[in-house]
Amino acid sequence: MKQKIHALRSRWDAHNDPHLITLGWRFGVLNTSRGTGGHHIK
Repeated sequence: MKQKIHALRSRWDAHNDPHLITLGWRFGVLNTSRGTGGHHIK
């Protein structure tokens, strides 16, 4: 899981995990139905 998060951070040029989450919300990747910590990135 850490490798996937790191790859996403690199791809989206996110400086840290909170920045990655903010970008996910901004671009519609995360929303209220998928934005909780209980879901996994595939």
